[in-house]
Amino acid sequence: MGDDGAWPAEPNRELLEEVRGQDIEKGIYLGYANSRGVSMRGIFDGGEQEAAIAARFDHWAEIIEAAWPRTGRMLRQMAFSFRSEAHRMTQALRKRAMVADGSAIVDGANAPLAVNRGA
Repeated sequence: MGDDGAWPAEPNRELLEEVRGQDIEKGIYLGYANSRGVSMRGIFDGGEQEAAIAARFDHWAEIIEAAWPRTGRMLRQMAFSFRSEAHRMTQALRKRAMVADGSAIVDGANAPLAVNRGA
């Protein structure tokens, strides 16, 4: 954490601005994502965890993007990735809920084939 409460710390931001390497930025994202380990949630939990991470990256980007624009863009891209994952998980939750309440007809893999409008 930097002195301003944003991640990454200032020396790392300076390095990212100087090196300007997409491979490094991708590695930072993958390292962060992998450092989470396995995420646990209930069967009817959506992407709240990932949405919270996306919000944190957006907040950090707001703090630093004026002084470190490339690092700010990297944080925005990381936020976008986590927000996309949150959306995917929430969509999967909606499908599971439809199956559980009987409002969807499913195939063998529990993928909704049709919505039962009479339910």
